[in-house]
Amino acid sequence: MIHEVSLLVSVSILFIKYGVFCPEDVIISSRGGHNINIGDVIEVYHPEDAHHALFLVTTLSDDLQNRDVISVEQSLAHTFKLQQHKNVIVNVMNKEENNCNHDTTVVFFTRIYIDDVPSEYSQSFKQDALSRYYEDFYRVIIQNERFTTDDWKRELGRMQYEILQFENNIYSYLRNTYPLINKNSNKTKLNICTAMDANLLEVLNMAINLYSGYNIDRNFDRTGKLLFVITPGSGVYHVNENLLLLTKKRVLDLGE
Repeated sequence: MIHEVSLLVSVSILFIKYGVFCPEDVIISSRGGHNINIGDVIEVYHPEDAHHALFLVTTLSDDLQNRDVISVEQSLAHTFKLQQHKNVIVNVMNKEENNCNHDTTVVFFTRIYIDDVPSEYSQSFKQDALSRYYEDFYRVIIQNERFTTDDWKRELGRMQYEILQFENNIYSYLRNTYPLINKNSNKTKLNICTAMDANLLEVLNMAINLYSGYNIDRNFDRTGKLLFVITPGSGVYHVNENLLLLTKKRVLDLGE
């Protein structure tokens, strides 16, 4: 079910803006009365037209003096056949009533460096370009789950707990799997990597595997896939050159 916005029904005038001066897809006046808020998904269309466009409202602007005016990025306006200076109907989509949600998978990833590896384990770990021994770890926290807003509130608390436990669980695993690490604890140190040295490309390639099989066992109730990688770094990473070239090729092959 769609809830219409009271003051923006068949009286709004659409002004097409140029994206060169503003990165947002759609801009709506901040001068109240329309009951549209940041984070809302709105449907925009001409009354006589079958083309309907959906936009996520990311900002409200003081630059639009008239509250009954919205502004749409030019290329998107052309794509959805939205014409300048013509009336449009703007509806706020009710996400819950329309069952709008995401199939979400959350994976934690990190790299652990091992200093002074006992000779018995020298073949058990990988080495980076600086000859440092390491092992990569991944943990699936959420897999293909569809959560409501209330569900997410509960899950975020659990994810915070899992973040706190992740490092301790890794250390416990390494010490149990490689007992000599415990015996040489004065020399052998386990260090979680910095964001700059993390296994970023490795986890990207894991995610790309999902994209490469987009035409296999396709689920038609999904409209697309999005990948977000969150790290505490500055955007500069130390990576393996060969893996970088492979990742670049895979991304280009998939048209991403």
